[in-house]
Amino acid sequence: MKKPLLILLISAGLLLVQNAAQSQGLKLPSTITFDYEVVQQNHNGKSGNAETMTYYFTTDGSYVAMTTNTGNAGLAFLLYTPDGNALMVDKQKMTITALNMPGFLMPFGGATAGARSKRKPALTIAPGSGKKNIAGYPAVEYVGTDNTNHKISFWYARVNFDTHAIYGMGQKTDKLTAGNTPPNNPLAIDAADKHLLLAEAGDASTKMIETTSIKKTSFTFS
Repeated sequence: MKKPLLILLISAGLLLVQNAAQSQGLKLPSTITFDYEVVQQNHNGKSGNAETMTYYFTTDGSYVAMTTNTGNAGLAFLLYTPDGNALMVDKQKMTITALNMPGFLMPFGGATAGARSKRKPALTIAPGSGKKNIAGYPAVEYVGTDNTNHKISFWYARVNFDTHAIYGMGQKTDKLTAGNTPPNNPLAIDAADKHLLLAEAGDASTKMIETTSIKKTSFTFS
């Protein structure tokens, strides 16, 4: 029963977003209607805690909103815009922060090659042989192998909406995929195909990312 309250908070927050965006030279429509909702759980292997992430997509990928049930208690949502900006709304402080930092946040986990610590094992990704259905959508497997031969399966669901906003974060696809065939950045695989969604990731013992639902919605910011 928490969802209606969250929707009310987000709807009220859009007025703040619009005012903040206008003051910073950003343009937003008076109403944003989303077409698809994706719910995922990110599992922390060390603590055993799970974070629920809810994403709202327009079919053409112009706008994406993200909410979470944990983390910063004041964070109502992140709104990604067509120009590569992200607007971060704090419902407690009633503040809006506009970000124009490609790669600042990687919602579905993982990290870009530039953000990855040099001390961590490099990851090599290759197409796997697995195929399955995730939340009603066909998914294919890619297998990542690090320098210790530890393997992680990344499952990409083919969806009928554009996901690039959350994976590209304002970066051009060639910057994410440069020098990698296939790309050795899990997010670059999504960025190279706007209808792929990183729906699941994990090794033989643990699921780090798990998609629990993908469904149509009429969720509106107004």
